[in-house]
Amino acid sequence: MSGDVFFLDHGHHRIALSRVGKSENPCFIFINGLTQYLDLWDSYKYALVAHDYQVLSFDLLGQGQSGKPVRAINQQDHVDVVKRMRK
Repeated sequence: MSGDVFFLDHGHHRIALSRVGKSENPCFIFINGLTQYLDLWDSYKYALVAHDYQVLSFDLLGQGQSGKPVRAINQQDHVDVVKRMRK
């Protein structure tokens, strides 16, 4: 598992995030598909960082280390998380 994982509070849940590379560099954001998790991007993200990119990835709500809502997950929650990650 990546050593660079931290958490962002989103409503009543925590979102697991990974951010590597310099913040002033161009940015890639990796978003996993269903039943996946942010560690799947490790080989890609470190290769991109070696070429002067910043890479962000996160576990969607209900997946990986992120919170597991009891009710349905609103897709707008994912959009809001991506917007907050870039700040």
